[in-house]
Amino acid sequence: MKRPLVYLALFYIIGLIVGQYINGIGVALFLSVAYVLALWIYTKFSWKGAFVLPLAFLVGIISLNVAISPKDAYLDELANRQANVTLHGRVIDASHFAGQSQRLHVDVSQIIYDDVSRDIRFNVLVNIRFGSDASVGQNVTVRGNLMQLERARNPGAFDEFIRYKTRGIDYKLVAESLTATGLTRDHRTIFYDLRMRMFQVYDEILPPREAGMLKSMLLGERSDLDTDLNELLRDAGISHILTISGMHVSFLAIMVLKLLEFARVDKTPRVVATLAFLLFYCLLVGAPVSAVRATIMASVVLCGMLFKREPDVFVSLALSALAILIFNPLALWTASFQMSFIATMGLAVSTRSFEAILTLPKTIKGIVVPSVASAFATFPLAALYFHRVPLIGVVVNILIAPFIALLVGVGFLAGVIGLFSVPVARFVGVVPTYIIRAYELISRAAIHYPFAVIRTGAPSVGFMAMYYAALAAFVYFADNTKNFRRRALLGATALILVVYVTFGVVVRPFEIVFLDTGVRTAIFLHSDKNILIYGGYEWEIDGVVARYASIRGIERVETIFMTRFAEETVAGVLNFADIVEVHNIYLPSVPKDDELLASFAEEAYARNISVTKLTANDVVSFGDSLQIGAVHSENYLAVLNVRYNDIGVLVMGNVSDRLVRNRPFAADVISMTGPVLGTERSARFVRDAGAQAVVINTDMPNAEEVRMLEDVGVMAFSHNLSGAVTMRIYGNRIFWNTMK
Repeated sequence: MKRPLVYLALFYIIGLIVGQYINGIGVALFLSVAYVLALWIYTKFSWKGAFVLPLAFLVGIISLNVAISPKDAYLDELANRQANVTLHGRVIDASHFAGQSQRLHVDVSQIIYDDVSRDIRFNVLVNIRFGSDASVGQNVTVRGNLMQLERARNPGAFDEFIRYKTRGIDYKLVAESLTATGLTRDHRTIFYDLRMRMFQVYDEILPPREAGMLKSMLLGERSDLDTDLNELLRDAGISHILTISGMHVSFLAIMVLKLLEFARVDKTPRVVATLAFLLFYCLLVGAPVSAVRATIMASVVLCGMLFKREPDVFVSLALSALAILIFNPLALWTASFQMSFIATMGLAVSTRSFEAILTLPKTIKGIVVPSVASAFATFPLAALYFHRVPLIGVVVNILIAPFIALLVGVGFLAGVIGLFSVPVARFVGVVPTYIIRAYELISRAAIHYPFAVIRTGAPSVGFMAMYYAALAAFVYFADNTKNFRRRALLGATALILVVYVTFGVVVRPFEIVFLDTGVRTAIFLHSDKNILIYGGYEWEIDGVVARYASIRGIERVETIFMTRFAEETVAGVLNFADIVEVHNIYLPSVPKDDELLASFAEEAYARNISVTKLTANDVVSFGDSLQIGAVHSENYLAVLNVRYNDIGVLVMGNVSDRLVRNRPFAADVISMTGPVLGTERSARFVRDAGAQAVVINTDMPNAEEVRMLEDVGVMAFSHNLSGAVTMRIYGNRIFWNTMK
């Protein structure tokens, strides 16, 4: 049996995925499939170890459930109530931000609540918004409200739970007071102090933009990374150089090997010293997932040199994945893990295929092929996490490749030398400074070419599966036929056409997405056009609506219906119109002499946007299937009725109780906000309207209200409990999906 570790890693990873998304009988079904596959592997390869594979699958399911389970029932209850507590613990990581604010990772040993203390070990993220200078190793006493880590509440939003759980953090706390006492020194404080000293070196010897970039590239510190530079490199397809990866680790390992070879150190001590350096470097940068993966793979290669064994890249990848995921199962859902492993896998699997179809001199091919292979492997992930595909990145990566080793090697040496002599480090730092500036110039020139960057939005799981199936078929055709080039091109072309027909011709459902803004209304309608119904605040546009539009790849909104006309709503809509192309805006009834109306109309017309007042009983049609009408429009507020075929959705917006009492409506779905809710009255209103479901748009749902709605046979979705809610209509059937 060849590469058993690869099969073990695959079964374990599949177990993690099943544990995350499948419950109940589905788990039993997948476990049965795992046993069948293990039996097939045993029959085909006569490998008795195949029967361990279902166990690895089961361990994956258990590991995932342990990772997402509450740390402690008592702590979970306090966090759910956001109880005010006092914690005693030790700082194990610290980040500084502008305005003296700070974020601490505290290893807690004792918690005090209601004058009762308990000795419980857990980790908490402490956000400090006042002046603080706590450092790693200090013992601290902190008081504040203990809270749960938030799951993503809207599609593509920041998932605090995944981000910090993968770093070993269980809860968060907003500090009211903090007292730091004695310092306990251990390996964490040593590495933290050394990293801080190298930060200071880079700040002294380099200009701010270049210093921020080197700190990100070599030490994993992104807080000082220039935002504009980050966006520029992302558009140019080379933002991967800002993250510690296999490329960086490999270059540093080669640098150490060559320096020791130059010093005439024998092979065995040379390799051992390099292994020790890799471990030291991984701990220095905080052991992020990408650095751990790269360190393990580089160590496997070095051990192969030591024992005269040829390393296997697939076994190395499997070993790295297991080493990371056994201790940190949720790392599978992080961008760094996925990008790092998929890029490496793409290089390992498809390099021969691209070499077969690219007719280039050998030297040039050695530069071009890795760039092309890794780019094609990571295009879907770039679209998923950054909502764009930088096609120009293939070219830009080729242009920067000859100097990246010099940048990494000399940049790191400058940081080390600066610990002893800043003037010498400043002299050495000239090299990375000019390389970074050259990268910036190349990137700025590259992104202006047509189709350099395609704004895609986040692709669906189905599309990503189809893409990787096409890539796998391409690799198969190139590696398993005599006429590599022709068969590979024909196979890839045919599969691309299948993808295009599948996702470009098949009719998609009508989709309504009720975004979770906290209180106000923000609803997107998706058919052949994008329509926004909005009645929220300016910050909700910037923080929720604009981000959602980016994730969906929305560059044009046909119409915005405003359910509320107020200064903060107007500011938000105008900000949104600066981000995407907007054609029409419909307003609720507003007096003609209203000053805000006059200024808003002027701003809208300057953006070539048509502005129309929507009075009661007005209806706007979008083709034969979709109509949006106003059933109420007065006093700056509107209630809208959205009808798609025979299905009606009533958008209440922010209306008065009088409207609920005196204006009965018929609707299949009702979107309600806080002020219209009133226990028995709201339940009666929903029942009389004949609604099947209600989406409650408030950040403080009343449990009694939800229960009463459910008692009358109505599905109740509260944003506070469900996050964003998606409603898909196929014909006359409705399917629901939530973020939780």
